[in-house]
Amino acid sequence: MYEDIESNFWKEHFTHLQHKNMVNTTAERLDREGFLQAVQKFSSEHIEYNPMYEDNGSYITWEATVTNSIKIRLFYQYQIKGSLMQKQGSEFVKIADAKFPYDPFGEILEFLKKKNQYEAELEQLQKSNLQNNMKTKIAGEFIKACLLQKFKKEESTFWNLEPVADGFILTLNRNHKETQIKLSYTDFVSVLDNISK
Repeated sequence: MYEDIESNFWKEHFTHLQHKNMVNTTAERLDREGFLQAVQKFSSEHIEYNPMYEDNGSYITWEATVTNSIKIRLFYQYQIKGSLMQKQGSEFVKIADAKFPYDPFGEILEFLKKKNQYEAELEQLQKSNLQNNMKTKIAGEFIKACLLQKFKKEESTFWNLEPVADGFILTLNRNHKETQIKLSYTDFVSVLDNISK
């Protein structure tokens, strides 16, 4: 199953940002004029995030760059809605939505200031995932080789190996009888040895 680690990582932090805003009882609710003033103030004070806004009369949009592949966007029309955007190809696509009952710029600034920390965490997560994928691939190939060797003379034996979170599920069909065996990364050799021929 394909998992977009980057997308999930940023969505989780965006959810925390929304939650902080929802419980921030000291923040104020913004009307249209208040939102426009907050946008203009933030945009002039924090140009390092490439903020852009547009007042379209009936609504206001604002966005800022988080990373080369992630943007945060706000939309105001009677209430503040936020979106997290991820670059896919040449376009930015919405990956998460949120409503902000209060002025969100305090939380957004805190979020943006932690960008370097977040990027380091994401890099470590991706590296760990790459190592896990490699471990799964190597272990899977070894298990398949063992199974081919073990059952090469048994024409009535079929098997399927499926990766799961902490190892594999081996579905073994011998003489029309199906058995499922859990194989972990630490015990698969001994478990395979103990399957009777």
